[in-house]
Amino acid sequence: SPCKQLRNDPTPEGRRDSIRARNPPRTSMGVAGSRMAGMGEINGLLAGRVFLRFSFTLVHLAMDQHLIDAIAKGDHVKAQRLSSLMSTVNSVISFALRPVAGALLDSYGRKPFLVLCPLFSAIARACVLARPGTREYVAYRILINIALLPLWSAITSYLCDKFGRATPKYTVAMQRMRVILTLVGLLANRVGSRIGSAKTNIALSCLVNLLASASFLLFTSESLKKEERKEFAVSKAANPLSFLSLISRSQRLRSLAPILIMQAVPDYDYTSGTFYRQRFGWKVTETANLMFFNQISGIIESWVCPENPMIRSLGIKATTQLSGILGTIMDLNSAYTTIPETIYCNSVLSIFMHGRTAIDALVSAEAKRLKLGSGELSAALANLTTPLRFVMPAVYSVRITTTLNTSYILPLNTNRT
Repeated sequence: SPCKQLRNDPTPEGRRDSIRARNPPRTSMGVAGSRMAGMGEINGLLAGRVFLRFSFTLVHLAMDQHLIDAIAKGDHVKAQRLSSLMSTVNSVISFALRPVAGALLDSYGRKPFLVLCPLFSAIARACVLARPGTREYVAYRILINIALLPLWSAITSYLCDKFGRATPKYTVAMQRMRVILTLVGLLANRVGSRIGSAKTNIALSCLVNLLASASFLLFTSESLKKEERKEFAVSKAANPLSFLSLISRSQRLRSLAPILIMQAVPDYDYTSGTFYRQRFGWKVTETANLMFFNQISGIIESWVCPENPMIRSLGIKATTQLSGILGTIMDLNSAYTTIPETIYCNSVLSIFMHGRTAIDALVSAEAKRLKLGSGELSAALANLTTPLRFVMPAVYSVRITTTLNTSYILPLNTNRT
């Protein structure tokens, strides 16, 4: 079993840009020296990502509140159902278009998508802010999904082009970037919570997204060399099931596929925010406080555990099992606590959850051996969890809408690790 082997290869960037910082393997540079490695080559990318993180933090704080107040007119159940419905619709769209996005990245380079994705997302947010309505929200969710579909793969692929996949320099640069972005997220939290108004936060996020697009345009160069570009094969890119043939090329990938699917189950629970708002009366300020604690835990993890001591001590299998146990404890705490402040304990426990880091290390090493394109690999791994995208948002939504008015609720997954 691949879980019995310890790999120190670095891992690709995680989903929705909210997964905890990955930790680099031990290198001869030492901790302090390694944290400075490679940043000079990606300062332009970092500048754009700073604006992106600031913008997305503001949206995360405000968009659900805008949906409840301006679109659902205070109806929490309607808001949750509409949000979950659009998550399912976007899953279908993503499943069909993700191979196309990955092929385009490997054919035409990274920079066009770095520039255009933030621009289109800013336009989509501005439209739903100017015309708040159910149809407008549906259009916004579809447009924002298509606009951002290639973005995270473009960022990860850019780093792979600069440093090479599965190299210590790649992982150290990624870890350093995540620490900086976490600090930016903390600042955005404070700004968003002080502003308070959902509409103002969304408007500010549109402006900051435009700055991100301008930064990528002015300060980044194309990272994919012409000789490394792949021909855009329409038949392959248009086939959303092409990930099956990719996974079948390797026994290790076939063994890891069920684990990757199970780890992804919590990613499709979008109900915790609605649950906290309904049960504890949380608004933008309280949501910002929780995000603040989550980001502080990310900083602690990045600086205290820079060389994967847990994986080195326990091994990949035990580390993954521990993450599952801690995730269950966090879910039970979220579901049954009557004291809102105890939700912050989940931020502390998340520091010790490295299950995805462990499994992603094996996937990254195998992808390097098979010489897979970064866009192709990202698309394949994302489409692997398509059944969850179709089913889980609706399952979570139905469960929460039938229990919002009870004194307790069955466990809802809140961890993203």
